[in-house]
Amino acid sequence: ITTFLFPLVEHHEKFIFLPRATMKMNQLNAVRNLLAFAIVSYMVSHTTVTAAKCNLNPFYKPICGSDGKTYGNIDMLNCINIHRPFHRKIHVMRKGECAALLCPSYEDLQGPWSSDTIVCGNNGYSYGHPHQVRCLKAFIPTINIAHEGGCTIREVRKSLNRHFRKKACSTPRRQFEKNIVCGHNNKTYVNPFEALCTNPRIREKLGGKCYCPFQVSCEFATRLNKSFHNATRAEKERYIVCGSDRRTYRSHFHLECSRRLNRYLYRVNNGPCKKDKDPCPQWLKFIKTPTPVCGSDKRSYVSYEALLCASSRLRRNIFYVHSGRCIE
Repeated sequence: ITTFLFPLVEHHEKFIFLPRATMKMNQLNAVRNLLAFAIVSYMVSHTTVTAAKCNLNPFYKPICGSDGKTYGNIDMLNCINIHRPFHRKIHVMRKGECAALLCPSYEDLQGPWSSDTIVCGNNGYSYGHPHQVRCLKAFIPTINIAHEGGCTIREVRKSLNRHFRKKACSTPRRQFEKNIVCGHNNKTYVNPFEALCTNPRIREKLGGKCYCPFQVSCEFATRLNKSFHNATRAEKERYIVCGSDRRTYRSHFHLECSRRLNRYLYRVNNGPCKKDKDPCPQWLKFIKTPTPVCGSDKRSYVSYEALLCASSRLRRNIFYVHSGRCIE
């Protein structure tokens, strides 16, 4: 930078050492702009060189740093150290997250229930948070998370198998599980066990509580599917939208209905998705605070964007299962 600035200062020496009152305003602005341009150019070139040294790793393998913060993986920690060379270097304290999660008590397993954190286990039970399933894994090795959102009536009926009505009425989960479902009779039930105990032949309307936005979108999507049987190709293409998961949906209602299983899903554009667009974010997005998600390949990723990037680079159909790292 000095090689660039010294000739510049020497060239404008007669303006710099003259009294300020005698200098022309446009000449002062020219010198100021050139100096600012030189400094910005140096910073941009330095950032580009730094970014090239970072190894982008989309997989979530948490590391606890010496600053007490959790980093998505060792490559993210190294990238932070490279990006801030004048700060104290952050060392690895231990593998895993800094704040160790304690298993909740029996009372904690009953709540709090939130539509943002509820997940469905492969045993047909719904849990208020993925951490609860992770803690139960130590006692029930076969348990895992099936998908984000509460279990449906069909999934609960399948898990109870024979005599499902008797089991649904006698299970304690009928009293404390808060997994709201809507029956085909437009009645809202506090959970699938209560619905099956009341009516063993009940069917579920997708979307949770009756007349909620998800449930209304799912109903409109079902109606469109019936109307598409006699529709022309041009009429069908008019409703097509592209989602943030790089999948093409038949309509905006189909996309909104699918959002109950993917909180990161939103509409990107009207029409089909463009295959030539690279979903991989810039390197700076990888070193932000990790928001881990679990993919269908049972691997944890630093963020939802990292999952889409890995799916594109590996050329595999990896889709989002639930927030938080996978249950190992």
